[in-house]
Amino acid sequence: MKYEGQEFLYLFLCRLLREAEHSSAKVQNSVVNLALQIMLKEYNTLEGVDEVAKRLGISQEHLTRSFKTEQGIPPVRYLTNLRIQAAMNDLLDTEDLIQDIALRTGFSNGNYFSKVFRKYAGMSPGEYRAHCIL
Repeated sequence: MKYEGQEFLYLFLCRLLREAEHSSAKVQNSVVNLALQIMLKEYNTLEGVDEVAKRLGISQEHLTRSFKTEQGIPPVRYLTNLRIQAAMNDLLDTEDLIQDIALRTGFSNGNYFSKVFRKYAGMSPGEYRAHCIL
């Protein structure tokens, strides 16, 4: 009888801690989901992942950790993938200059775009266009 109140308090605190941990995971979930939505809608105008983090009111490091945990890749790679996919579509669907496609899909310039594109696709944007249109 002497310890019944303490046992109740201990169990209560354990449940409270479990609930707090569970809601913290939900908050991280929503942060990552919001980041995904922002990047999907605005990949071509975002300055970078730091802008997404600022808009969500969290640090870039926190966003990167949470995003990588849930999505398996860092947010900067996800954003780059979105941009490259859009550029690939534009390369095949339009005859626009590579520089114009680079700027339209969120890259700072054509040279940087070509470098990233080559790393991603294994060929230059011009080679990709020529190879895939045939």
